[in-house]
Amino acid sequence: TNRTTDADKAKVDQKEAELLYRTVDVFIAQDNPSGNGVIRTQLTGDVADVVANEIVIEISKGIIGQAKRNINQVESTFAVDMNEAVLAAERVVLNVNIFLPDLELRLGSQQRAEMQNALQDLKEAIRTNDASKALVAGSAINEIIAAYEGELN
Repeated sequence: TNRTTDADKAKVDQKEAELLYRTVDVFIAQDNPSGNGVIRTQLTGDVADVVANEIVIEISKGIIGQAKRNINQVESTFAVDMNEAVLAAERVVLNVNIFLPDLELRLGSQQRAEMQNALQDLKEAIRTNDASKALVAGSAINEIIAAYEGELN
């Protein structure tokens, strides 16, 4: 029947999600160990108990920790090791891009655009060795992340 087919497909999709999540769970667990547990439980339990929004929230919380750590690394290495600052800035961009679509859903397109501008400003500040611009960009990124975190809780 159609209902059996849908349930079977959902179970296959859940297993695929579990296998995919295993490739990134260490990054989530580092900054959101309890959320990692929530995700694992949902991906290995009854498919009827899966709540996609909870999974998105817990993944975002884990990635936010990575982004914040990399912003701090940009600030601490800017004047000392520009190569490390460049790498940290690239990691910030990669981290934020993971949750950027959800940020837009929760905060709106204006906040997404402001985040994208701040990320671009951060990269430009590092490229031009402009410490004050990097600090302003990092602060803007942190403010938007804080607003996003407020929507996740």
